[in-house]
Amino acid sequence: MVRKRWYIFFGCSLFLSFFVQGQVMYDTLPRVQAHIAGNIVIDLNEQAIQAELSISEIQEDLQNPEIVLNDILKVKALYHNGKKAKYSKTNKECKGCETYVFKNPIVAGDTLSIVYEGTLDAPKKDSENQIALQENVLRASSETRWLPSLFEGIYQKNTPFLQTQYSYDLNIECEDCGGLLLNSTYEKPQIDPINFYSEEPVDQFTFLAGELYRKSQEHAEYINFTEEQAVYTDSIVGSIFSFYESILGKPLDKKIFIANCPSPATVKFNSYPVSIFTESDIADRIGSRSFRKTLSEHIAIYYFTEVYNPHNELYYFYANSIPEYLSLKYINDNWYRKSYLKTARGQQADFVDISTVERYDQLSGTFRNRISPLTLVAIEKKVGEEKVYTALKSIFSKGTANPEARTNFRVFKNALLEAGVTNQEWLQIQDQGIRNYTEDFYSPVLKL
Repeated sequence: MVRKRWYIFFGCSLFLSFFVQGQVMYDTLPRVQAHIAGNIVIDLNEQAIQAELSISEIQEDLQNPEIVLNDILKVKALYHNGKKAKYSKTNKECKGCETYVFKNPIVAGDTLSIVYEGTLDAPKKDSENQIALQENVLRASSETRWLPSLFEGIYQKNTPFLQTQYSYDLNIECEDCGGLLLNSTYEKPQIDPINFYSEEPVDQFTFLAGELYRKSQEHAEYINFTEEQAVYTDSIVGSIFSFYESILGKPLDKKIFIANCPSPATVKFNSYPVSIFTESDIADRIGSRSFRKTLSEHIAIYYFTEVYNPHNELYYFYANSIPEYLSLKYINDNWYRKSYLKTARGQQADFVDISTVERYDQLSGTFRNRISPLTLVAIEKKVGEEKVYTALKSIFSKGTANPEARTNFRVFKNALLEAGVTNQEWLQIQDQGIRNYTEDFYSPVLKL
């Protein structure tokens, strides 16, 4: 069975930033693959969730297996091949979750069974790590660990590579829900549970349940938007698609979802394949500069994570910095450049020479989301927009054609040289903009 994939962009407000600890290269990090199946019951009136799940078809041996689950979800039973599992529990390894450390290894083909339940509520501080029930809408992204994540070794906080890849067969029941959305599938509940099924392993599970209604447009499906809001927002999404296709040479051939999730907080974050915004009243934001900027960020990140799929030590440069540069180009507003330049000037301690990066955790959130995108703008001012666009198109086309190719500094450097950047220009870029911050190199970014 082949499932048609849709990519979901929600109207919620917290930008997801990842942080990777340790010195292990991505090539050696285990991405556990397995199958998850079972029953989940949601009761919005009682503000409760119950789950009885099995994890089977585990593809590899795990010497130090761990399961991570949100800390509002309490495990009632945990079995390994039908026998009560021996484990210890800690909440010190990640924020807002519990880690269950197995005493015994897991062998490929073993089966785990887990039963858990929890009380749903509106969190005091809304974030991407919170399972939130706001105004009769339940929201849970992958980062909340509302489904158990199975890992090898010590769980590393907010590591994008350590999301478990599951095929799934989940029956979800919610009699008092107007709609259910799991990843790419939107359903109107009936008395019987709704089955969500995929033979294709995915590592992101974003779930919405409650008072949901959908509006269909050309580029996206809109959840909890009025018809007028959906039409207007779709015109923005279409312009973003066209802009990025003109640079990268590849259309976005998968429709997306955009949903308006209620929350008193202003937060925004991405949870692939879902990008979430939470807004109490999205009508106040539609058409604003910040709303268009957020949409352009999320769509660019989709291009450079789901389509391009970078890895190796410069993952964050390709997954965050280049998309943020593209977003700056789309919005074309000096306000953002001034803001980023102020950050670069004031937080030079975060500056990193990306030519020397060996570990993911060397790129802070400030660097990869603010300083490094500005480096690309400064390079453009030095060599011209056409050469930078040509280099990005080359990186994107070669990477999508060969997903196993390394995505390191050499790829970036060679793409610029092949695009026509001279050796002399490159030496100036490296000495003045990459190895350290120099005012003469960065201040031209304010020139439109």
